[in-house]
Amino acid sequence: MIIDTENNTTPVRPTFGLRLKQIGNRTPKFSVISGAVLGVCLLLTGALAADTPAQANKYQLTENIEARVWADGSLELVSPLGPILLLQGEIDALADARRRRGKSSEPSSFFGLAREGQIGGHRGFSSHANDDSDTQTDEDPLDGLDNDGDGAIDEDFAAISDAMTAIHLSAGSGQAQLEFMHWAGPRLSGLMMMNLSATHQLSGATIPYYRLSSKDRSWREVEVSSRRHDISGRNQIQAASAFVTLVPSVKTVGHSNQSAPSSLISTNLESEIWVGVVLLDQTPDFTATAQFRPQLDRDVLSLPLQGSPLPVAICTASSWLQLNRLLIDAISVYEGVTDPVNHHRAHWIVSPLCSTCRLEKDLKFSLVQIDEDQLDLSFELEAGRSCLMDPDLFSIQGMPLGAPHTVIWEPVDGARKSISWDLVTLENLTSRQGNATDLYGNLGNVESHSAQGKLHFQFSNPAKGRNIILAENSGIELNGSWLDGRIFSSTGVFFESKLDDENSDVASISQEILVNDKKRLTLAPRLLEGWPNPFQDQIQIKFTVPSSMQQAFAQGEKNPLPEGVDPASPVRWKSGQPTVSVKVYSINGQELVSLHQGTLAEGQYTVSWSGTDVLGRKVASGTYFCKLQLDTWSVTRRLVYLR
Repeated sequence: MIIDTENNTTPVRPTFGLRLKQIGNRTPKFSVISGAVLGVCLLLTGALAADTPAQANKYQLTENIEARVWADGSLELVSPLGPILLLQGEIDALADARRRRGKSSEPSSFFGLAREGQIGGHRGFSSHANDDSDTQTDEDPLDGLDNDGDGAIDEDFAAISDAMTAIHLSAGSGQAQLEFMHWAGPRLSGLMMMNLSATHQLSGATIPYYRLSSKDRSWREVEVSSRRHDISGRNQIQAASAFVTLVPSVKTVGHSNQSAPSSLISTNLESEIWVGVVLLDQTPDFTATAQFRPQLDRDVLSLPLQGSPLPVAICTASSWLQLNRLLIDAISVYEGVTDPVNHHRAHWIVSPLCSTCRLEKDLKFSLVQIDEDQLDLSFELEAGRSCLMDPDLFSIQGMPLGAPHTVIWEPVDGARKSISWDLVTLENLTSRQGNATDLYGNLGNVESHSAQGKLHFQFSNPAKGRNIILAENSGIELNGSWLDGRIFSSTGVFFESKLDDENSDVASISQEILVNDKKRLTLAPRLLEGWPNPFQDQIQIKFTVPSSMQQAFAQGEKNPLPEGVDPASPVRWKSGQPTVSVKVYSINGQELVSLHQGTLAEGQYTVSWSGTDVLGRKVASGTYFCKLQLDTWSVTRRLVYLR
């Protein structure tokens, strides 16, 4: 049966070997009535459910990865855009029994859906952790059984995470308790935590295993590590042993928190998603115990189960550094917090970020096109700011930049340091693991909140046609992700730099341009607006031909007009009035349609776009860009079209 402990209801779903149980403090009479109703529903749906277990819950790990938990304790990671099955987990004894259907009975199953902090599931340092006031805490797991013999069922258990699924299986004299936990929000959403236990009777005389199959993608055991700040801002680096693999996934180009290959020509690209598995109890007594040691056989990772729970995490991430961060975060969450007074430890506690990271301001950056094939993305780092960004997840105007080839740190009080980066793959991981794991450690003490200087990420220009969208002096939108999982969006400037000397120092030129850039002017984003956005039928695009320097270029306190510029003075257009164009581009820089072309006097104007190209054909759903060009200045607005 499936129990929703938050609403105290019993959704009607077909299950294997249904057991009638008293739920909470309900009377046996109520259970019999509920069982009769469920029995009738089973008769009606039994034919459909005979070969498929009831699905207990779904979890959205990333935009394109969904975890599905089934009634028999199996787990699937699926890319629904495919759909593609990326990873499958199941208890080996039960999987073998299903393949011998007719020779072995299906297990009876119980489901419990819970969330942290609800009645009956208080835990940790909560004043209600002893839910039933019997001097014990969490002694009655969410399994549909009266474990403490007090006549009540599941009245004092540990509800962990924002959404937890508990499954209890019984087959003969064997039992298994499987708990799947998931936290919402970008920081931990890519994690699926599990507490797994099973008695040896499930497998006869052998140890039962929870088997994770990566579908012909080999696992590799590696050391992972992650740099972070504790809540007080002190730097830390934590490491652990984990198993990782890469699985295919279909993704949409332009998502602000995903990495991508260099080619940006097609609308949908097949990329690869990192998957990692780590044992959460990293104490030597646990990790050195032979019976808990995972067994690795190419694309199958088998986790041995016993009567005591095995805490495990499965992580999905779009980049290698994010995978490292998530695996270490999972260990930190399991380790929880220790009370400094009574030294009591509460597991499964999410520690907050340090206040400086939580209150991070907008980033100051510039994107410089060094030549036709090279881009330099530069950040100005002030004291009290963080620079721990994921270099593989930058996107400009919705277009992923891919992985940088060089990362440069130029501190204000020290020598410049440069390292090579490039994309980390499963094949090159072993040979470059130190560099691949500890990028910022190899740059020096750059992760400190007291660090000041300039940080450069240099890329091979990943998209032909980029210059159609990006014009010199234009304001651009940068999206990315911090190493702690938070995403960010900021506005900066793009401009070009032509190198006369092929041996010139790219970083020095970039720095000189950054200094000169403070004198440059960029159009205010408010000059171009569109509504509704996203849109289905038609979007109204309002643009303004400004009458003064203040209206054209001032962008508040962040980007004021340079000293000496009169805000009330008119803009000096080339021909008295500006040449104005309003055009729509695809995400790979292809011009789709021109909505206006010609000279205009100052004022506000409106054009509309109905999602068609120059030939009147409907375009596909997705992200597009509207560009307002005023003489040599431009500003771009992202549009989202939904058919």
